[in-house]
Amino acid sequence: MDPLKYQRPADRAAVESPEWMTVKLRYKAPDGEKSTLLEVPVKDDPVGWAGTSTDFKLAAGVALFGEKLRGSD
Repeated sequence: MDPLKYQRPADRAAVESPEWMTVKLRYKAPDGEKSTLLEVPVKDDPVGWAGTSTDFKLAAGVALFGEKLRGSD
């Protein structure tokens, strides 16, 4: 297991960082023997609704519709 990236000892001074988290994903080709690590930091870089892609807007709409079907508020 990798060491924790965002946890620090209690006596250490806080450091400002624009990173919120790191998403790590391993994948392997269907006929592959070895996996590949993909590591992407998620930063505090907000994008307004107008700046998002059409695919993202569709995915958000589908997710919202699913929540409404479940009766979620």
